[in-house]
Amino acid sequence: MKTAQLHYTAQLRHARTQFACGLALITIFGLFRAETMEGFFAYMLIVATTILPAALWLRAGAPGIPILPAVAGLDYLYYAVPILRENVGQAGYTAGATLRAAATLALFFVTATAIWRLVLGSIPRRAPEPAIHVTFTLPTRLLVFGGITLGLLFQLLITTDLLADVGGLFGVVRAIATTSALIACYVLGHSRARGILRGTLWALAAAGIASITLLSWSTLYLVGGMAYLLAAMLGYVTTAKRVPWVAAVAVLTVLFVLHAGKSEMRERYWVNGYSQTTPITAVPSIISEWIGDGVDAIAAGDLNQDIVDRASQLYLLLRVQRLTPEYIPYLGGETYALLPHYLVPRFLDPDKISSQAGLALLNVRYGLQTRESVETTTIGWGVIPEAFANFGYLGVVGAGFVFGGLVGLFSHWSVGATPLSLPTLLSAAALVSLINPEADFGYLMTNLWQALAATLLFFLLIRYLTATREPRPSGTIAIPPRYAIRSGPNLPRM
Repeated sequence: MKTAQLHYTAQLRHARTQFACGLALITIFGLFRAETMEGFFAYMLIVATTILPAALWLRAGAPGIPILPAVAGLDYLYYAVPILRENVGQAGYTAGATLRAAATLALFFVTATAIWRLVLGSIPRRAPEPAIHVTFTLPTRLLVFGGITLGLLFQLLITTDLLADVGGLFGVVRAIATTSALIACYVLGHSRARGILRGTLWALAAAGIASITLLSWSTLYLVGGMAYLLAAMLGYVTTAKRVPWVAAVAVLTVLFVLHAGKSEMRERYWVNGYSQTTPITAVPSIISEWIGDGVDAIAAGDLNQDIVDRASQLYLLLRVQRLTPEYIPYLGGETYALLPHYLVPRFLDPDKISSQAGLALLNVRYGLQTRESVETTTIGWGVIPEAFANFGYLGVVGAGFVFGGLVGLFSHWSVGATPLSLPTLLSAAALVSLINPEADFGYLMTNLWQALAATLLFFLLIRYLTATREPRPSGTIAIPPRYAIRSGPNLPRM
């Protein structure tokens, strides 16, 4: 008992140390890269408000699934880092405009954090004393390998174009398969951090995730494969309370290389702006060619749009605030009014509007795209620029209130729950669905409800398959109850 308590306390101490070191590094980075004091102040304002949820979460003892800390942390890349680049000034935005955008983001996250912490409630800072013995039992194996199998099967069917005839059911199939795979990745990361997934099983699971990722990337879209890797990373980090830096740096390096060669590959293989199916036998050569193009582009300095520019919501917010409401009136909730239409499954309404209709409306309205170009590609808008385009600062506060309350409910529900319980799995599904800075509110909510429904179905299937079977663990380790894995509905605590 004391050993488990000491281990948990040591994990928290290590996480807080890493957090403090990370904060120091990004502060020094901003100090050296900022061209003006106004730019540095705007940068630090965003840093302070995006790390605030993580600081409060660690201070409370790291309770539940950290949805808001993860979302806010990723927004540092999308909002803070672009301030330090010359592109902001070259685009004609003044230091005052940049500071205004930073204050707008701060308004959103301060509101969201306050509501999230209020909903999360008062959480004891110390881990419970009793320990429970857990292993990589049957339900865990079914979650990991069942989810990987569904995800792999879906990617294979996409690659072979065998899902072309499912019609309106495609969205349902995609939601079930991808959500199951994402949940599997999260549980894999958790199990790896706990040391209960190793040896042959770990090698098989890692190979499965790598296969899903590569098949997803064969369409020359990076986002899909990134989601699986991110889910596994989040499962590991939230459990181990530390970042696996070697794996993280390796993944970021691969993403940087692939992003550098993405434009040339799409010009070569896409037809009229649309992705084409790739034969399974051609996937290795496509990925190898992509990596080669990326390395060549980096070596030649021929980067049409680097990864930081691509990951910037700051420019959208600056543009919206420059034009609204002086030149372009507020939308008054037009993009939010589309949400009820998004939530209707396509098999019930074959003529339903696209889930990216809100993004298309925003891009055309603000002159970023034409009505023709949005048919083939869409520029992603985050929740904050969308909120300002609809209602200004009042919209930003309202979006923060709703978002903070929503993620707070999921985080509160997962506090003290076992890793294979329904609250934890649904909260993990919410995390991987909401951690998308380039998605508007309607798109986030559509992905969220699909992910929750698919997770519930997957959970009920696992319970059914394991209800009458009793696990036979060969070895055990002791961990606090909040991380305990039940092997079945009637398994007693030990």
